[in-house]
Amino acid sequence: CIHAQYSAVVPTGHKLPSPLIMSPGPIYAVDGDQAINQSIIYSIIAGNTDGTFIINAHDGNLTMTKSIPSPMKFTLLIRADQEDMAQYSVTQAIVEARSVTGNPLQFSQSLYYGTVVLGSEAGTAVKDKTFPSEILRIQAQYPGFPDLNSAVTYRVTNSSEFMMNKDIMLTAVPMEEARTIRVEVEASNTVTKDTATAVVEIQVSERELPSTAPTSRTSTSLMTTSSRSDSTQTPKPGTSQPMVPIPGASTSSQPATPSGSSPQTPKPGTSQSTATGPISGAGEQGDGQRFSTVDMAVLGGVLGALLLLALICLVILVHKHYRHRLACCSGKA
Repeated sequence: CIHAQYSAVVPTGHKLPSPLIMSPGPIYAVDGDQAINQSIIYSIIAGNTDGTFIINAHDGNLTMTKSIPSPMKFTLLIRADQEDMAQYSVTQAIVEARSVTGNPLQFSQSLYYGTVVLGSEAGTAVKDKTFPSEILRIQAQYPGFPDLNSAVTYRVTNSSEFMMNKDIMLTAVPMEEARTIRVEVEASNTVTKDTATAVVEIQVSERELPSTAPTSRTSTSLMTTSSRSDSTQTPKPGTSQPMVPIPGASTSSQPATPSGSSPQTPKPGTSQSTATGPISGAGEQGDGQRFSTVDMAVLGGVLGALLLLALICLVILVHKHYRHRLACCSGKA
């Protein structure tokens, strides 16, 4: 057998019509002799009190034959035989019967938000308004009873414009008017006969056109191709800084960016430089990030004067402390 032990939880007072949902998976055995690979025959050899369960001899599915009146635990020994009965394996399946009281059927949320595009035909699935690319799923469950969750059915109670297909809501008529509709969904369990309700607020609106305006995304890779020759970096909001060409993104003679690198869009409010290559128009006064030609000339003059003064001081110090040695060395030379 694949697993040494299986487990399942069933409700007391109710007989489940479908096979039990086992954990960590269905009861399954394989023939270790791959060359022979005979069929497997399953049977219960111990622990089946009052014949409460029956196992399918061919697929290993456990099914209830009667309801269990009170909480109790069954430890079933399952035997898997080769078809020729030459070899077998034994595993354990623990089935616990619990009371459903205190674990009512309930939706994950009382109010769901969906969206439908205006003009949608009948049979269109309602999308999740929070994640428009995903289908809205409306699910009611019993906490801790996976077998009961599989017996839940759904229906729309107050509208003929929508219908349920399992836990997915579909349009029953074309959506021809932009509006907001509140639809009530009822979940009922075919085994326990319990019910629960939730409200779905559906917004019927026109499809949004893709925005052509530049965004302030902080992604590290806004463009991964250089096929366009008009690619530019986005300036910081609120500044009058000119648009700076991205090196390598145009057909000009500017140096190209290294392979694999891509320009970054600056975050709003930061003062980082918006270019990674040569900047055109460096002689213009910018937003505090560039210096004019006059400023650079003044700075160069000051640095040159300081360097000359340092050299004069060095010559004076050398002459004062080492003039005798220098005179002696020059005489010998």
